[in-house]
Amino acid sequence: MKAPLPSSLEQESRDSLLATTRRLLVEMQAVSSRITAVQEIATAVNRTLNLNDILEVVRRQMKWVLDFDHFSVTLCAKEGEHQFIVLFGPATEPTDLHTAAGDPIGRAIATRQAQLLSQTDPTAHFRSQMILPLESEGEVLGTLNYATKHERRYTQDDLRVVYLLALQLAAAIRNAYRYQELHTLYAHLRQAEKLRDDMTHMIIHDLRNPLSVMLGTVDMFKSMHRHLSAEQSENLLDRAIAAGERMAGLISDVLTVGKIESGNLILVREPLLINYFFLQTQTIFQMQADLEGHQLSVEVGSQLVEVFLDHDLISRVLDNLVSNAFKYTSPGKEIRITTATTPTELHISVYNNGPTIPAHLHESIFDKYVQETDEKGANLRPGTGLGLAFCRMVVEAHGGRIWVEPDIVDGCTFTFSLPLNSDVP
Repeated sequence: MKAPLPSSLEQESRDSLLATTRRLLVEMQAVSSRITAVQEIATAVNRTLNLNDILEVVRRQMKWVLDFDHFSVTLCAKEGEHQFIVLFGPATEPTDLHTAAGDPIGRAIATRQAQLLSQTDPTAHFRSQMILPLESEGEVLGTLNYATKHERRYTQDDLRVVYLLALQLAAAIRNAYRYQELHTLYAHLRQAEKLRDDMTHMIIHDLRNPLSVMLGTVDMFKSMHRHLSAEQSENLLDRAIAAGERMAGLISDVLTVGKIESGNLILVREPLLINYFFLQTQTIFQMQADLEGHQLSVEVGSQLVEVFLDHDLISRVLDNLVSNAFKYTSPGKEIRITTATTPTELHISVYNNGPTIPAHLHESIFDKYVQETDEKGANLRPGTGLGLAFCRMVVEAHGGRIWVEPDIVDGCTFTFSLPLNSDVP
């Protein structure tokens, strides 16, 4: 017995079911293809740790995943000003993605929720938008921004597919950031190692000079003391002592700088009459000026000025500045030490007629290890580059300041100030 032929209604139902099935299969195949494209993009972005390369991969391949007229990335900055990078479409601004409801990018970052938007306003830049937060390890790194001029273009399926890409892209951006941080830290480490090696070399070089003088003088005294007059013997011993004191001063500078930087330096403030202080130190400086053939001028006001300061540290500051003056002043030329007062400060200045310091070094010359160099990078001045840094740190620890000014004719003047009320702890 033959089966009855299906009615026209049953045939229509079957055709409708078959058409629906075919449509769903096509849609599933399209979604599968898009997911495959997302996986290919994810694989590509995870092959590099360079942020620009990551964004370039996404820019080239994103059209296989979604249709859009505008595609951009917003990257959050720690300073609060986000970086907006257009990857596809004409140059635009984040405000062009605003809607009547406000700022979807800011909302996606604040709520950590994707924004699927559509509007009918014909004057809007874009009528359909998808904004997805780029979140990794609990932190929003930015957003993925898609927009088109067509109304109601994006669906929940689009959102799900692109969400998979957002997860992979956020992880890749996080890895790129970490790589950059490690690269920067490594560069700083290498710089610190080089700085340490240079500093060690310079300190050894500086210590070797007075050590050689001291050992040579002692050796000369040992071999010739029977033939030397009392004055000659005393001069040799003074020379050896001065070299030893110079070594001790260099070592003290290094230790003091370390204590200041670590916050372990305690100033021993005592009242000091600057007038008497210069009378005591002038004799020492005058002896050195006579030995080296320099003219020394010390000009201190007649008014008694009392300052509360650490006598030893300020003495070493002045010694550093005067020693530099002796080092760079031509034989027979003048070294001038002067003081001046304002209602709130005492100024102490040391002038020398040595080489003029370029204007671009007037500030940085007081930083650690900064030295004037020639075109090939060789130091034009001997030393560790630590003495002026020591002076700045000590003066600032007293609440003062230090600076250098070029002279109108030649040379330069180093001046440091001390507050007259520096008795305050």
